[in-house]
Amino acid sequence: MSATNNPPERPSVRVEGNYLFQLEQQTIWRLMTDPDVLVASIRACKSVQKANDLEYQIVLKFALGIAKPEFLIDVVLSDLHEPECYKMRAAGRSRLMGSATGDANVALHNENGHTRLHYSARVMLTGMLGKIGERVVQATAKKALHYFFAKLEQQFCATD
Repeated sequence: MSATNNPPERPSVRVEGNYLFQLEQQTIWRLMTDPDVLVASIRACKSVQKANDLEYQIVLKFALGIAKPEFLIDVVLSDLHEPECYKMRAAGRSRLMGSATGDANVALHNENGHTRLHYSARVMLTGMLGKIGERVVQATAKKALHYFFAKLEQQFCATD
């Protein structure tokens, strides 16, 4: 009888929620695909490089407990249906903290001239990220997303 050596399952985190913007749907779509707006809106973002209309490379440096790791994140958008929805695949890595890969669905809906954004994502974690724990990573991700959405809206209001 042979033993099967299955690799251990990597920890995963599910994050979902929504945000109501006081802006029109097309405006939100445009803001979410503008590298300059993304840099100004993503907490601890050092840079966003747009390779083409569907691919970005993002560099983040933020505090995670006592560590201040730098993350290099490759983002690919797909199944774009402007201005309603798209899918996103992201793969991030840090020498200190491990890696995270995930898929997300983003949908925008008109609500009386405002826009409701709904997101759902599943992220697989390795290294220290996996050891930190699902609840800590999930809470940090939700907080970062809320910050991002609020800053995104502020960026529009500041330039309008």
